[in-house]
Parts: sequence; C-alpha cells; structure tokens
Amino acid sequence: MSSFQFSSGFIFFLSFITILFGCGCAPGTMQETFCQADWVSHVRVLAQQPSTNPLQSAFTVQHIQIFKSPGGMMTLPQFVTTPINSAACGLPIMAGKDYLLSGTLQNNALSSFSCGQLRPDNLIDPSMTVGLLPEWQQLPIGFVESLQVMQC
Repeated sequence: MSSFQFSSGFIFFLSFITILFGCGCAPGTMQETFCQADWVSHVRVLAQQPSTNPLQSAFTVQHIQIFKSPGGMMTLPQFVTTPINSAACGLPIMAGKDYLLSGTLQNNALSSFSCGQLRPDNLIDPSMTVGLLPEWQQLPIGFVESLQVMQC
C-alpha cells in the first residue's frame, strides 16, 4: 500500500468519524468560556490561506482589539485555523468580515472552534447559538463593554 493511499484512507476515516460523532459543546457561561480561552480578539479576516492540514481552514487576520492573550502577549499571530466543517466544530469564517474570536494557542499557532466562542449569558436558549458566529457589528454594546473589563 502506498503512502498516498494510506494518507487518503486515513483522512477519509477521520472525516467519517468526525461526521458520525459531530460537534458537541458543553454549556458554559460567558465568564467560563473567556477564562478557558487562551486568547480572545476582535479580528478582521483579511484572506483565506492554503492550509497544510486538509482538515483545517486557515485565515490571515488583523487583530483590531485583543481582550485576552497568553502571558500578557502584546500581539498575537496573524494566522487562525479552524476545522473545515461544522461537524468538526469549525467556524463559518469569511474573508472581509469582522468577528469576535477566541481559542487556543499552541506552538505560536492560533486555533478557533465553535465550542469556544463567547456569547452573552442572557440568551433565552444559548444552545441555539452553538456553531453560529455573529459578525462583530451584531454583538450587543453591553457585551463588548463587558469584555473590556473581564478577568479570570
């Protein structure tokens, strides 16, 4: 069996498992989600980039305002990855849009998943927003103001 056949089969297997089990998020408050994130930032998505991982989408972003960063970093990397589909907890990120994103930082690389996104606590049914990613302009003013003073 060639390495290409093995790689293709392995990717297909991972995709099948991802679709079978899908994305499931544990409920949490805005404060809990903020504290679990390595970083939280208002970003402008500049462009989608080719990804070295076929299961990930990669984007170049501009950080407009950083609300949280690991170890008090003053800047964050300009590339963000997310799984390619919502079944794998991927985000529907589009170039040219502004979002509030949060996620993990590993090996100087930012990753973002639908389960780790902040949302206001006062939603009638928070489960209705899992997987949805509102644009920055759609966020309530009070919500954005609370991010500026939030601490863990």
